[in-house]
Amino acid sequence: MKRTVILALLVAGCTTVGPGHLEPQIAYYDTGEIIFEEGVDEDCCHLVEKGTVRISKAGDAGQETLGFIGPGGFFGEIALFYSTRRCARAARATPVRTASLSPGD
Repeated sequence: MKRTVILALLVAGCTTVGPGHLEPQIAYYDTGEIIFEEGVDEDCCHLVEKGTVRISKAGDAGQETLGFIGPGGFFGEIALFYSTRRCARAARATPVRTASLSPGD
């Protein structure tokens, strides 16, 4: 519950939460641009403010789409809790604006 509230506040543009401060990094990506690749170290969670992100995984026929994430959605959240490698690729399906939050923020 607490994680969901914090993520929702960040998507809404709130950069100050609780006793500490959370200041997400804002990024813009062009259509087709890779946000992160499958297998790289996790380093942050991304919150979609505008646009659509395609989540895919390498398969026998190339990249297989797992789903799409639009405004208000988030991906890469495992990075906030565990040090592991990305299990899928995230790429822009349309021009995207994201706010990212790292575990140390």
